[in-house]
Amino acid sequence: MASFAASAQKASDDESDSVNSGARQASRKPGRYEEVRQQMSNTESIMQRKASPETSRTSVGGKGRPLQVVVANEPYQFSLNTASLKQIFQDPRVVDSKVAILSVAGSCRHGKSFLLNFFLKYLRAQGALPWLNNEENVLEDGFSWVTGVEPHTSGIVMWSEPFMVRDSKGDTVALLLMDTQGAFNCESTLKESIHIFSLSVMISSIQIYNLSSNIHETDLQHLQLFTEYSKLAMAEGIDRAFQHLVFLVRDWQYPYQYPYGAAGGQALIERRLQTFDSQHPELRDLREELRKCFSRISCFLLPHPGFKATVGENFKGEIKDLEEGFKTSIFHLVPFLIGKDNLVVKEFKKSPLTGKEIMEYFMTYFNIFRTNELPHPKSVLQMTSEANNLAATTVAQDHYTKTMNRKFGEGKPYAEPKAIRTQHEITKQESLRIFDLTPKMGSQELSDAYARKLDAHLDEWFVEFAKSNDLKVTGQLGMTPGILFVTIVVLYTISGLLTLLSLDFLSFVPDVVSYCVVGLLVTWLLVKYTGEHQDVSDVVDGIAVAIWQAVYLPIWIRIDHNAVKDSSSPTPR
Repeated sequence: MASFAASAQKASDDESDSVNSGARQASRKPGRYEEVRQQMSNTESIMQRKASPETSRTSVGGKGRPLQVVVANEPYQFSLNTASLKQIFQDPRVVDSKVAILSVAGSCRHGKSFLLNFFLKYLRAQGALPWLNNEENVLEDGFSWVTGVEPHTSGIVMWSEPFMVRDSKGDTVALLLMDTQGAFNCESTLKESIHIFSLSVMISSIQIYNLSSNIHETDLQHLQLFTEYSKLAMAEGIDRAFQHLVFLVRDWQYPYQYPYGAAGGQALIERRLQTFDSQHPELRDLREELRKCFSRISCFLLPHPGFKATVGENFKGEIKDLEEGFKTSIFHLVPFLIGKDNLVVKEFKKSPLTGKEIMEYFMTYFNIFRTNELPHPKSVLQMTSEANNLAATTVAQDHYTKTMNRKFGEGKPYAEPKAIRTQHEITKQESLRIFDLTPKMGSQELSDAYARKLDAHLDEWFVEFAKSNDLKVTGQLGMTPGILFVTIVVLYTISGLLTLLSLDFLSFVPDVVSYCVVGLLVTWLLVKYTGEHQDVSDVVDGIAVAIWQAVYLPIWIRIDHNAVKDSSSPTPR
């Protein structure tokens, strides 16, 4: 391990020198992401497809596990596992936090699931050396994978647990990992491939495009849908529709031309995206639009992992069986993508998205791509506009409900109806302003329509808060007069007993106190009847509570304790 760490450090220094001296680096500035967020009410919750226990290696234990969020059904249909999706994005650590999503997509049987387990090892070790240990298996407690030629991963799988990390600004970010089924070959239809690949790109903030041996023209053409969508989005004021795209070239065979790692990869992708006058217009346009589509495009070249890993049928993921060059490259690839300075937070128009917003995006895009027809970029853009406005509505509604619950929710005392209405008007204006300031797409008419719906919904919630408050006063209508009435009866009884005992000189004390309590009861009833001077009734309520706590509650506790004690005593024979 020491020799490996040394070689890795040397490779890091060499690569840094190479980057500084030659290959151009793509900008690492976080992109302006253009995705949508819209709730989908009619989604399906499907049982997850289970891998064969004889061939799969999957996570068990308390450190997270792979969850199937998009299920591949027969024949050639997908369904959404909403329970798994909610488990991930409604996690308390994720729901209101900034989120980064790293996804791997590409052709099948090229080690996507295998690769993700290196990211798991790095994150579990929190990047501390030696996170890549020769004595440990790659895939203990990780994503399910198999060796061989048959497809294994189906649909979309996400890791159930978030990894809470820091970005370059020092902010806490929930990092999620996503695995996808193989695309563009094996047993997937073209429609399936485009649907899964598109959903992955639209949701992720860091998209690994997993390729074998080289970057071919067809690999670029698979990105055509996103360039068309990006052109429409730019007309709506979006500078970059998507964020970080990483071409990960596996089994790279030409290190003498472009060396392994990020430097050689960046030089290769710059060459592949180069345009010139004699180039065919379609090829030139595709390259120009790709550069406009993603905020950052990078490339990383990986060597072959070694024949023990690819040929041996008994390979179980032992790191010691991997080639040193492959391990060195992996050692640099992982922090190159999710290290503190390189982590990309999911954004829309420079505004970070939270877990609950991204879940709405996910459900919306799944609804678009689940149809039998391939979606037109224009229809995706229209759904984006709807989703942006819905997401802005969700943010505004959250502000309203949290503020009102904090002041008048469950466990809070009864409040004056006037106070609730005043707070409602203040909070509603704040919520409408939040809606206006939240980045959105689409026409002003569409935004105004959602604003009117939001206004109406907030008024409906005000009615619910008012009803809840009325229930509280209903309880007090019984509690306060009940305590005062019982107190009057007790005082009258004490006065009568003192008179029977010829202690008239003492009986005047309970008489005077009882007259005062009667006065309090009459005052309270008048205030409740007229609805004026509610502060007076609040004082009477406080006196009633004090009497209950000082006199009746201790008596009640003692009676209840004695009753329990008697019931537990053995019956004499």
